[in-house]
This record gives sequence, C-alpha cells and structure tokens, in this order.
Amino acid sequence: MNETVLRDLGIFEGILQHLRVSEPSSLLGFRVQPARRWRSSPIAQRSIVPLWECGTVLTYFDQSSATYRRCSLEGPKTDWFSYRSLQAALARLFIDLYEDELPDEEMLALAKTVGFRYAERLITESAGLNREAYHVWASAFPQACEA
Repeated sequence: MNETVLRDLGIFEGILQHLRVSEPSSLLGFRVQPARRWRSSPIAQRSIVPLWECGTVLTYFDQSSATYRRCSLEGPKTDWFSYRSLQAALARLFIDLYEDELPDEEMLALAKTVGFRYAERLITESAGLNREAYHVWASAFPQACEA
C-alpha cells in the first residue's frame, strides 16, 4: 500500500489506519480490506491505484480516466460503478454499511473518521423509503455526492 498515493487521492487517515491494522472486528472489517488479491487478476495490467478489497471485489482509482471504480476481480472488464470523486465512492461504501444495518450513531462516527461528509444526509434521506423507492435512491445518491 502506497500511503502517499492514497493520501494524494484524498483517503483519510482513518481508512489508512484501518488498512494498516486490518481488524476484522472493526466497523470496516468486512467491507474494507487491504488490497492484495488484485495482483493476481487481469486488472493488474491496467494503470490503477487499488484502494481496498471486499473478498474478490476491488474498489480502485483508474488513473487513465481519473475515476473511482469497483469491479469483481473475476471479471474486471465490467465496473459496477464509476464516479468522479472519492465522496461518491465513499457514499457507495456507506450505503453498503447502511444495508449491513450499521447503527446510525456508529455510521456517523465512522463517517467522521474516514472523511465522508454525507452520512447524515444518507441516514435522513433513506429513512422510511419503501423497497422500490430505496433502490432508486441508492442508485442516485452517490452521484449526488460528487460535488
């Protein structure tokens, strides 16, 4: 892990510390693991900065397009998302944590630690949405955090 490059991309110290220690029992333990498996995937041939992994899923910065992306290491030609900002990629991470039923208080504290500015908005906007409305909202929310 090249911490200087990650810092230059805006990765907060809270995520860097988590990646250094990688405690499975921490709030980020499952969703944010040190990026290691990507080296044995075809994506290693591309110009990327790996941010973190979750099993065989990689979140990374694509240097050629200056976008934050996520893909499966088993099929890296298809990105699951592509955002222009780290805040949008963090929004997707926090939606995953919300869906994992991380309590609101813990989510807000974690957001401060990792520099995610839209946690309160995520909690407020997602509360009370029915299933269909939630899926529409969850698809659109990260783009709303691009600014």
